[in-house]
Amino acid sequence: MAPRKQREGAITYYKQGNYWHYYYWDRVAKKRVGPRSLECTTYDKAREEAKRISHALEKGTMGKLDTLKENRGVTFGEATDRYLDECELAEKSLKEDRTRLAMVRKDWEDVPISTIDAGQIDSWLAKKRRSKGWSKSTRNRYLSAIKQVFKKAHSLNYTSENQAVSLKALKEEENIPEPLTDAVMESLMHILPEYAKYYVAILVDTGLRKGELARIRWEDVDTANKQLRIPKSKAQTFRVIPMTNRLATLFDSLRPGRTWAQTQSGHSNHTMVWPDDSDPKALVIGQIDLKKSLISASKQIGIKNIHPHQFRHTFATRLMQRGVAIEHIMALGGWKSATMAKRYARVNPVELHEQIRVLEEGDA
Repeated sequence: MAPRKQREGAITYYKQGNYWHYYYWDRVAKKRVGPRSLECTTYDKAREEAKRISHALEKGTMGKLDTLKENRGVTFGEATDRYLDECELAEKSLKEDRTRLAMVRKDWEDVPISTIDAGQIDSWLAKKRRSKGWSKSTRNRYLSAIKQVFKKAHSLNYTSENQAVSLKALKEEENIPEPLTDAVMESLMHILPEYAKYYVAILVDTGLRKGELARIRWEDVDTANKQLRIPKSKAQTFRVIPMTNRLATLFDSLRPGRTWAQTQSGHSNHTMVWPDDSDPKALVIGQIDLKKSLISASKQIGIKNIHPHQFRHTFATRLMQRGVAIEHIMALGGWKSATMAKRYARVNPVELHEQIRVLEEGDA
């Protein structure tokens, strides 16, 4: 049988009727505070609450505990609104979080956020993953959005702890595109329309990210010294890379500007523009639609749809196959670490078959 009166630090707590209560001596105000209800009926729970209050008194955070009690009824929906209203996200990221959280709100809109624990969050994610066929990546994106709501709720004293902080993202499978073989590249360049050939030729000879190429201006192109300045790259402010002779010739051929009218069956006319160099600050790349051309070419070649980022992998792999040192590959591609560069520079299975033949040389 639990004792009817107990001490926990400065707290005295006792049972009166069905509920436990407590009081303590406020040394600053020099008066007794309480009695107040611990709002529980069991001894174990009363002891837990008394320890929490005693700790708050020692740390001077009793005001926070009182705020937590006042906010106990704040719902998940209300906490989500505060997060979405006050977060500083890019427009696209905010839209994605809003969409994901809309699904969560269907189940937890009116549920007090302080009553939702980690087990419930994990179970909700597992249930949705089974019923909707979510990938690990999708599940992790939902968890990330939920975590932001609970982080915000905790910062506002809606909860005594961040219930979601202990939940971990699932390990996702690496989805690194295969580099394109020389044979595929040859077929691709034969099939692509002229405007797309220029685009692909630049990507595969520089390893640029699609976004980097889109930011290059004519003032960044120095064909006389065969140098290309890459502004505001992902890894650093800018970098300068050398051009191949064929790339310098290609850029010079584009300086007058090019325009291609393209009519696609079932679609309106599209104009592909490559601006001239009369304005040094003009973007080199204009209105270029590469995606549709790559999809069409991939079908004709009979391979999985080619993505522009594969040309970056192809660039790194070609350098590695030709014996270029990893530190030089890092510098040319703008990778900060050898590990990241090696992820891009991959050995192609077709090349392995060719390399193994060296074992047969001289056997005949």
